[in-house]
Formats: sequence, structure tokens, C-alpha cells
Amino acid sequence: MAITKDVLIVGAGLSGLYAARLLKQAGLSVGVLEARNRIGGRALSEQLSNGETVDLGAQWISPLQKRIWALTEEFGLDRLETNTQGKAIVQVGGQLRRVSGRTPPLSWFGLFDVWQLSWQMERLVRQIDIDMPWQHPQASKLDHISFTDWLKQQTITSEGYDYWHHIVTSGMCADPSSFSPLEVLHQIASIGGLNALEQADTHILEQGTQTISRRLAEELGDCISLSSGVRSLQQTERAVKATTDAGDFYGKRIILALPPQLISKISFDQTLTKFPKQENRNWVLGKVIKHVVVYETAWWRSSGLSGIADTPSEPIDFLADSSIEGKRTGILVAFSSGPNAIKMNEMDSETREAVVLAHIQKVLGKSPTEHIYFQSKNWTAETHSRGGFASRRPIGGWTKHRSLLTDFSSPIHVAGTETATEWRSYMEGALQSAERASAEVIAALI
Repeated sequence: MAITKDVLIVGAGLSGLYAARLLKQAGLSVGVLEARNRIGGRALSEQLSNGETVDLGAQWISPLQKRIWALTEEFGLDRLETNTQGKAIVQVGGQLRRVSGRTPPLSWFGLFDVWQLSWQMERLVRQIDIDMPWQHPQASKLDHISFTDWLKQQTITSEGYDYWHHIVTSGMCADPSSFSPLEVLHQIASIGGLNALEQADTHILEQGTQTISRRLAEELGDCISLSSGVRSLQQTERAVKATTDAGDFYGKRIILALPPQLISKISFDQTLTKFPKQENRNWVLGKVIKHVVVYETAWWRSSGLSGIADTPSEPIDFLADSSIEGKRTGILVAFSSGPNAIKMNEMDSETREAVVLAHIQKVLGKSPTEHIYFQSKNWTAETHSRGGFASRRPIGGWTKHRSLLTDFSSPIHVAGTETATEWRSYMEGALQSAERASAEVIAALI
């Protein structure tokens, strides 16, 4: 038999690499198996010809996120505040408006509607048991209705409905008719409430977020096997055998640091899992395409604009300034989320680029110079991601399946931001889930 590691970790994203670090620090032998030919998972940074870095995947962090904040401190990475100086563009009723601050430009009645639902949601969020949301007194009711239908019941104006529908669609990267209010409430509860949500995207990293994964990988050395996608897991007499594209590996314990849609692709020995394979296929895939456009300067700032644009009726539902302070170039990041991502996915690359550039001109004005870089990253089309920012439980998923992702027999543990109880769907959630999974393994083996 080949050498048996104490732990095999499937997935070299942030969660898998952080779990490997914690386990090695505890004195356990570790092997990390990654299907891609790179590390980082849904964090992907690309260096421009001028030496600057852009993030094509996960990007924003916050000082409220203690683990990732500590890692950036440890690795000496430069945290830069997201630019919010200037007026933002907000689309209301099809009209583009310039606004200052975070208050949406709605009627007083519309603002009241937005506020009253905020109050309702915050009240429900405080009642959620983050580890067992299905125990909420209204769990069945909140989990067996779509968020869209629930929103219609809870709002009293079209303005209030449109506001929350856009916020949830862009934040969850999926049509709100496909998941329940309980799913949304658990997401918000994991962050710490709506106030914390407003502070979730305060900083970017000059070196790019994938740098964190690269630094973790440097520590781990040669225990990472790339291009080693796991096809099956089988319990043998002494260990679990992982059959991969690059051969067989053995581990006493397995951590699956993968989103549920990729876990469902693995063939399990029937002794290793307690649920049918199709249950993990039922998750709602987050659909998002991230577009990055670089100009010679941040030209929109001279017009008094922040570069932020919320436009629910456009193919680009959110736009933000991602320029590096002290650098000359101007960087805009644009997102097509949920239904918009589906529409943009049908376009060829040239058409998609033209649509993005036309949108920027429509909301910010005409650039005085041509852009010098464009990249569109379709995370839904990524074979080894199949979605972003994260996957969502379907309607009824919390009350029917409960702890589905961890419903394995003892040798198997699950990490990944979808399993987090703090900052779920964020990089911080990936780290928190790694802490939990590695603690389970350490308790079992040491």
C-alpha cells in the first residue's frame, strides 16, 4: 500500500489550505488533492503588465473578519480601503440617479417599507440558532416558501419590494424564487446582522487575495498534488482510498473542502455517506460573472463619482471602483449575478465585453481614453467551481436535510464556506469552516 497520510484534504482553496496548515501545526501528516492546476479555489488573482494585481474572484475583506484579517497581517499584505468617495449611481424605476451616502433615493413611503422589512429581518435573525436554524419556531413556514413570495407578503410598496429583491439577488447570486427566507436569514445571521453586512466589503488587498493561498501553500511544501481531482472514496481495512486523476492516495481521515456541487461528483463507498448522492445536487448554484476593466486613470473620479453603481434593470447589476490608491491606473469591477449571469453566459466574449463597456459609459460617462485591459471570469462555467460566490440550500433544504453537508460517517469531514457558521459564503467563512473541520480531525486522531 502507498504511504497513508493522517489526513487527506480534497481541495486546495482557502479552506483546504488553511485546514492543512492547522493540522500540520498539530503534528499530523497531510496530503492536499486539487483538481485544478493551481491553488486558490474561487480566489484568483492576475498580475497586469504594469505589475498591479486584479482579483478575478473573491476580493473584499473587512476588519470584522478576524481570521482573514489576521492572515493578511501575518503575511504583511497591504490592505487598502475600498473607494467610496464621490456620488454613487442608483437605478430606481429604470432611472439613474446620483446619490450621496447609503440611503436609497426612494419616496418616504418606500423608505419606510425598506426600513420595516429591515427591522423584521433583524428580529428574525436574532432568533436564529446559527448551528441549528431548523429549530426556529417558524422554521417550517420560513423554509417552505420562496424568498420572492415571502417578500411580496412582507412589503407594502413596489419600491420596497424592488429594493430587497435586488439586494438579495446580487448578494446570493441566484434568483430569489429558488431559495427560502430561512436561507437568507441564516446567511445574514452568520455575518452578524444587517449592520455587519454593510461593513463586509471595506478593504481590498494590493497583492490580490490569491496571495493568501499562495503563502499558505509555500508553508505546506510538497504535500499538495495538483491536477489530482478525486473520482471516488472507498473505505479499506486501514484507511480511506482516494482514487484521483493522478493515482491512488490513502488517508485515515478525509476533509472535503469543496462546494456541495463538487462533492456530488465524487463516488462514495456506501459505508462513507448516509445520504443519497443526489441530495447534494439539489443545491442552488450561485451564478456570477465578474468583469474587470482597467483604464489608464480613474477618470470617473474627476466627475465626482465613486465608481459604485447599483443597477438592477441592467445586465451589470453592480459596479465598483477597485483602483489601488497611489497607482495611476483606474480599475472597475462589474458583476452580472443570478439571472443576469445566465443572460451574459449566452453571449460570446466580444459581445460580453461590448455590453460591459456600454454599461460603464451609460452609468459613469464616456472614458477619455480606451481601456487597457478587460477580463470576464464566468465562475458558473468553471468546471472545478460550477458557481460563485457560493451555493444555496433550495426551498425546504434546511428543514428536510438539516446538517446535510456533514452527514457522513466518521472518517469524512466537510469544510468550505458553504458549511460555515460565521461569514458563510465569504473567505472568512472558508477559514472558519477549516477550523471546525480540523478540530474534528484532531479530536479523533490525537
